[in-house]
Amino acid sequence: MANSAKPATTIDQQVTLLKSRGLIIADEVDAKAVLQRISYYRLSGYLVEFKRPDNTYIPGTQLSTVYAIYEFDRRFRNLLLAIIEPIEISIRTKLAQYLAVACDPLAYRDPKHFVNPSEHTAQLTVIDMTIERSREPFADHYRKYYGGTFPIWVAVEMMSFGSVSKVFGNLVRSHRQHIAKSHYGLNEKVIAQWLLSLVTVRNSCAHFSRLYRRTPTFQPKICHDDRPDIPEPQSWFSVLMAARHLYEPWTDWSHFVTALETLCDEYQGIIDLRAMGFPPNWERLLRRPCRRHP
Repeated sequence: MANSAKPATTIDQQVTLLKSRGLIIADEVDAKAVLQRISYYRLSGYLVEFKRPDNTYIPGTQLSTVYAIYEFDRRFRNLLLAIIEPIEISIRTKLAQYLAVACDPLAYRDPKHFVNPSEHTAQLTVIDMTIERSREPFADHYRKYYGGTFPIWVAVEMMSFGSVSKVFGNLVRSHRQHIAKSHYGLNEKVIAQWLLSLVTVRNSCAHFSRLYRRTPTFQPKICHDDRPDIPEPQSWFSVLMAARHLYEPWTDWSHFVTALETLCDEYQGIIDLRAMGFPPNWERLLRRPCRRHP
């Protein structure tokens, strides 16, 4: 016999429960409005750090503080998504340009350009399914006039970031190294791992996962130049340092750092940047040019 589900609670009951556990709620009307927008279960993830072993909250804990942390986390995710977009588009472009010119417009379909044939077959199946579902005008154009033959510069526009990163990671080493060295000045293994890491970040942000006070599930590779400046290798600061190498145009990167500075200043005294692996001089480190940026 299946276990019965946990009983549901109303918004009023949720407010009563939070107060009974010691959470300070100055405005119940506002608290109910928050719980109408953000589920109790979701908000409870931000309450964990304030909980004591007996399930009550640390004295003085206020709902307004917890909600502020939630808002910081939401806005931080949005900033991450904003910097991942140009990185994704850039690697798509570099991958398509290199394969089309150096190899063949249909090189992405040819197993000789890939290390693992079975992985290539599996990824090609995913790509073909994505293309088949696409209703983009340019996809219809190639179906009508080119018999559904999609060169890499068209196919890559319909691939997910995950597919693009896997295609890059499975390319023969000479192909990966050419793209990595000529565009980023770094080893291809570093670039491949960073792309996979950013895919994970993007998926977490797209599904609104909590980032604050949570350690990334991966550790980005750290290039030699950055090693002395990253106190916590498996941290969100480490993710940002990796993104700094991949982001372009470099002149726009400073806009992101400024936006992040503004966000952190707004929540000063509420959030702890050390919990995200940020060193005291993080602003200067994020603004420091990389090898590819003179």
